[in-house]
Amino acid sequence: MKHQIKQLTLFFCAMIFLGNFNFAAADTTSDTDTLLNWAENNYPTYFPTHQTTQSIAPWLFRFYPETNVYAGVNTNDNGVYVFGGPWGNTSPTYIDSLSNLLLVANNGKLTGVSSFINGTRKFVIKADGTVWGWGGNSSGALGDGTNIDRSSPVKVIDLTNVTQIVSGSSATIALKNDGTVWAWGSNSSGNLGIETTENQLVPTQIYGLSDDVIEIGHNGTINPSGFYAIKQDKTLWTWGCQDNKRIFTYLSCSPHLPTQVSGLSDVIDFQSSSSTTAAGLINSYYILKSDGTVWAWGDNFSGQLGDGSLHNTLLGRVGTNRDTPLQVAGLTGVKDIIPVVGTPNINVFAIKEDGTVWAWGDNVGERLGVGIKSSAVDKPTQVIGLTGIIKISAGSFNSLALKNDGTVWAWGWNNLYGAMGTGTAMITPIPTPVQLEGLSNIVDIQVGTYTSYAVEGDGTIWGWGSSLLKSGVEDKTYLTPIQICNLPGITNIFGNGFFSPPYLLKNDGTIWNAYFDGCTQL
Repeated sequence: MKHQIKQLTLFFCAMIFLGNFNFAAADTTSDTDTLLNWAENNYPTYFPTHQTTQSIAPWLFRFYPETNVYAGVNTNDNGVYVFGGPWGNTSPTYIDSLSNLLLVANNGKLTGVSSFINGTRKFVIKADGTVWGWGGNSSGALGDGTNIDRSSPVKVIDLTNVTQIVSGSSATIALKNDGTVWAWGSNSSGNLGIETTENQLVPTQIYGLSDDVIEIGHNGTINPSGFYAIKQDKTLWTWGCQDNKRIFTYLSCSPHLPTQVSGLSDVIDFQSSSSTTAAGLINSYYILKSDGTVWAWGDNFSGQLGDGSLHNTLLGRVGTNRDTPLQVAGLTGVKDIIPVVGTPNINVFAIKEDGTVWAWGDNVGERLGVGIKSSAVDKPTQVIGLTGIIKISAGSFNSLALKNDGTVWAWGWNNLYGAMGTGTAMITPIPTPVQLEGLSNIVDIQVGTYTSYAVEGDGTIWGWGSSLLKSGVEDKTYLTPIQICNLPGITNIFGNGFFSPPYLLKNDGTIWNAYFDGCTQL
């Protein structure tokens, strides 16, 4: 018995030593049950047959009558404690935080994930509605009560029943299933939509939105410090210090509650895009209405508002900026809009209900796929040869389209690393879409600056362009798609950066990274 006690003590000490997370979240009954079930399976000598989990504030606990041991969680400090048996009956013995021990129970891997958010920092929403994140945290945007950067997931404090997360440059917002919106992180520019300039290290409800929000997002891609919400009545509400103030009636970045954007109704999607040009920062905004029409406003440097207003014949790239939304003429039946940041300008793709694709804006390198050589296209023009399209993934230089028959099509300005997948590595425009050979039964695609990926229905992951190995080394260039791993059950692939692998979500709730020498679980 003494030997067993010594083993268990060493085990707990090892867990505390290996733990790299601080207090992370309010504990839930499901978390407690998960941990205690694991302890019972691995250490039945101390945690044999038990009674059901009980709740007596502030405790969630189980009693083990065969060993006279209590084990559970104190919801005041989210710590795991044991009492009785080898730990004595004087006072509860603290073991470690619940979040630390849950990761130990899961072998340090994320499990139970239902969605993944690949933004300025990474977040996952688990099936139980809790949120876990990692990355930069200097302003508290991870919501774990600290401003410590995290290389591994920590749980967002006091946040449950979450359906959507949006990560901005220094702040984060979440939508719960009751229609309320919560925010945390940097608030120096009113990013959080609350009446204060103080940063928030834990989620705070935005009361100015009531409880009828159905969609949230952020504005801009260069410095997304502003956010938006769409309500059940299809009105659009915004807050925060925007890169461009055109969507507001005031010109300051003072803290303020969410404000309805006047003159807009029947909104089902809001997208925005920002880019840096020689003339400064440009920003453009797009609304998709329930009737399939698109409305746009903001900067129009390369015709990205689609209103046909380009007027500088020398540059062919200067349109009329606009402060108010107007319908993009000649475009109806749209189901998805994809604004893309170019180098340095903006272009837009729209997928219609009939599966055709339409594009306008910056066209350097003929990357719109419309068969026009002009450096800018100022009104929606059909992308040549594409029908039955269900997804577009577009980057700074080139684009991929996924067709409903599982084939993949590519076009744009190819680069030296072969991210187009067409068999060449020249910076030569491919002005209209071409089918990528060797790919069939594809269910998801992701284009990157130097590397692109596709997921086959059987879980085969394909990659091409500049390859990245698990060691972090760039190995070689692949000009056509190659198989890099097979993971049956992959449902989605999420964007890769300049030199980072994409993330894969599997239907068993696990997250993986895709490298050219295999896939690894997070």
